[in-house]
Amino acid sequence: MKGGHDTLLKSINQNIFSDKGTSFVDTRGIPNQWKFFQDIDTHSSFKSQEIQDSINYHKITNDIIDIKKSYLILGSSEVEVFIFNHPFLIDILKEAPDEIKRIFKNKVSTFLEVITDPEENFSQLFIIIRSHFNAKKARQLMDNLDNQWFIGKLKKTKGLLCITEEPYEL
Repeated sequence: MKGGHDTLLKSINQNIFSDKGTSFVDTRGIPNQWKFFQDIDTHSSFKSQEIQDSINYHKITNDIIDIKKSYLILGSSEVEVFIFNHPFLIDILKEAPDEIKRIFKNKVSTFLEVITDPEENFSQLFIIIRSHFNAKKARQLMDNLDNQWFIGKLKKTKGLLCITEEPYEL
């Protein structure tokens, strides 16, 4: 593990603060963690923001990978970009499949698709639930999903996520 720690500090030293000429390794080649963290505090927030942006990028990317495991994606790159640009939808998108299965009893397929209105220059992400239920039963199940779960999430969606049900095409 020591080798990994040294490698990490060396990488940080070379890549992040190389423009300052700061060394986080003492003359014996031993990492000086105190100096590293002291310098992090004294540097401008710009470098810290770069690090935070990188962490956020990787977290959102991993979340999108997880989300794609739960849905069939229509227009994959468009959906990925939409989620990346609206990361506040991630938790809801992760919760939705379990809630849909709870209400619809695993008798559906779920899709994600971005629908764009070019005249209004507005896009929304849709969770599309495809089922074999007749129209009356499907409407009842959608009402249950709305009342038991989705209405409580509407404010968090900022109007950018909709859920709809469609029959499977025969």
